[in-house]
Amino acid sequence: MEELLGLPLDTGTGILKQKGIRFSLKEARCNKGTGGSDARIIAVREQADGSVEILYSLFVTDVRNDTSCKQ
Repeated sequence: MEELLGLPLDTGTGILKQKGIRFSLKEARCNKGTGGSDARIIAVREQADGSVEILYSLFVTDVRNDTSCKQ
């Protein structure tokens, strides 16, 4: 399932749905938060029952209006 890494969450879950694979989602985030809105898949864990656990995180990918990226 490494082919899902880095994909937008909606794209990755769409692929799994097309293949008929059951999945669960878990969000990874830091205590500080990023303020991001672009959910990306960062890990995929195949479970013993054949399902998949997707670990995703929110990223800031549009830095034009993000003041935290400016120096």
